Amino acid sequence: MPSWREQGPKGTIRQDGDRAPRNNEDMMPDARLKAPLVTTLLAGTFLAGLPALAGAEDFALPSQVSAVTLYPSAATVRREVSYSIPEGRHALVLSDVPFIDPAALRLQAGEGVELGPVTYRDDFVPPRSKEDSVAIAEARNRIEALEEKLEEIEARAAQVDLEAEAAMARVSFLQGMSSSAGTSASPEDLRALLLTISAEDLEARRIAQEARDRAAEIREEKTPVKEELETAEEALAALLNEDEERSSLSVTLTADAPREGVLVLSYTTDQASWRPAYDMALSTGETPEMTLTRAAFLRQETGENWQDVALTLSTARPSDRAQPGELQPLPLVTCRLGDLNQVFLNLLVNAAHAIVDAGRERGTITVTTRDQPRFVEIRIADTGCGIPEHVRA
Repeated sequence: MPSWREQGPKGTIRQDGDRAPRNNEDMMPDARLKAPLVTTLLAGTFLAGLPALAGAEDFALPSQVSAVTLYPSAATVRREVSYSIPEGRHALVLSDVPFIDPAALRLQAGEGVELGPVTYRDDFVPPRSKEDSVAIAEARNRIEALEEKLEEIEARAAQVDLEAEAAMARVSFLQGMSSSAGTSASPEDLRALLLTISAEDLEARRIAQEARDRAAEIREEKTPVKEELETAEEALAALLNEDEERSSLSVTLTADAPREGVLVLSYTTDQASWRPAYDMALSTGETPEMTLTRAAFLRQETGENWQDVALTLSTARPSDRAQPGELQPLPLVTCRLGDLNQVFLNLLVNAAHAIVDAGRERGTITVTTRDQPRFVEIRIADTGCGIPEHVRA
């Protein structure tokens, strides 16, 4: 069997032909971590609910979604924040992050930058800037230009409508003359007058009809403009789909020199998902054929703008991989960070191996934390095969 090498509870190195103990009880007889624990443990992975350090310069920066991985029942969102900071400790304040579960947040900073305490809050958040982005401003300007074009077309059509109304007013006048033609006129004069009125009436009606036809043609110009306007409004709606309410995230960075880089935030949410769809068509004849078309239905209710985002569809189900343990809030304590990181990593790896050795395709790793009167307790248990009897002996 493969050998293992692990740091023991008192700084000793053990190496056997069998796997290491698989939980804290096996590794530490009293099953308790008596070394104090700080919230900067595994910096960049776990959050510390601390205010920014005194004297740190604050930088209010925007973030944007760059990539999303959609699962059948959840999604992992990746946000990026570009920063340029001088040497020293500073706080990046993000007020455009949606409401998320802080425990699901993961952070990654650039080279030469160390992550420090992180503060997340969903109330009393500083107001966001009311300025539109370049894309939103361009979309609004496009809509305004199209609306002005529709008004211009309607104005031209209305001018032609006036010509039709004038022609019909002429018809009404001629009809009045026809009905009031004097009976004292000779039949020949009366006949000539009526013929003149009839000819003028016909001409006026022709002019009115032509004007109406021209007005209708002008208004037909509005059809493609309306379609373009509808598309522009949909594009603007896609840009404005973000919720107004946001949380606030303050991330403390320590730079060893003036640095420029990208802070990456990733978190999981159940407000988005996808499911496959299939359309089958069968054609008959001499060569029958079935065509299968695949599609995907996406659900996005995160209140974020996913415009121009790299989207990945996955059939994995992260929520089915493990059952969460009982995690209680822990106080601020001190510890040797590197040693504890290695201990936890070894325990988790051994737990995963134990599940595989038990011949199970799936298993459960449970992490439990408790705040005891004089120490912090962390337990890691698994549903694997356990420690072999000859190792216990």
